[in-house]
Amino acid sequence: MIFAGNYFRCANRESVRVVSSAGRALFACGPMAGSETHDEGSNHAEQEPLTTDCRQVTGWICWRSQNHTGAAPMRVLSQLFANNRAWAEDMTRREPDFFARLAHQQTPQYLWIGCSDSRVPANQIVGLLPGEMFVHRNVANLVVHTDLNCLAALQFAGAVLRVHHVIVCGHYGCGGVLAALRDDNLGLIDNWLRHVQDVRSKHHSRLARLPREQQRHDRLCELNVIEQVANVCQTTIVREAWKRGHDLAVHGWIYSLSNGLLQDLGMCVTSDLEMSKCYEAACIRTNDD
Repeated sequence: MIFAGNYFRCANRESVRVVSSAGRALFACGPMAGSETHDEGSNHAEQEPLTTDCRQVTGWICWRSQNHTGAAPMRVLSQLFANNRAWAEDMTRREPDFFARLAHQQTPQYLWIGCSDSRVPANQIVGLLPGEMFVHRNVANLVVHTDLNCLAALQFAGAVLRVHHVIVCGHYGCGGVLAALRDDNLGLIDNWLRHVQDVRSKHHSRLARLPREQQRHDRLCELNVIEQVANVCQTTIVREAWKRGHDLAVHGWIYSLSNGLLQDLGMCVTSDLEMSKCYEAACIRTNDD
């Protein structure tokens, strides 16, 4: 079971006690039959079972402290576990050695840098199985030179996994791009989306020619991908890989939520020398669409 906050397992390993960061008891879990929760060094030893909204999961039952009114029992997402079992069984039925093989190697040819949007699942939309694509995702599929998370994924993909293709994939209807286009105030994420606003400012004249917001939104989604491909190519990681003779191509794609199809934005770079020419051609091509 997964809980928020801290937890302590009693010495008899038959119960789990969950406490807040201040040390106040929230609830405990233990076997239903003959279970007795322990409360070392606190005044919250007396527990009562939840009689109205208790959830039993695989033979365990949640209890809540009498003198804590704000905490509800945690719930296991049983449907997701059921889905997982069905998926694993289906994969094993089709390929009996699939998981054994997958556990011993990871040899993807592709690194996917995409948006966190739940409607754009990387492996599924290109028909690849687990193990066939290394994936990094963030809001608005950005490649920022100070983002160590993205850079670490890029470095690991190139230097360790030896991928041959880096795919930056955006999508039409991206909420992060729309927020940047509109100057929406969403809180902390505004600092992240500032990078998309920089793309908007850089291509202001291209966007200003479009009369409808939907057109500007679509175009900014495309231009953002093109800029992120350029950012990938300008990292020391990719430049050094090219210097070493690593056969590596960086692609810019965009996905349509309305029909499930990918579109190549014509931004495919395989060396430092190609970058400027590919970038200019891709930007011009967006004007023709």
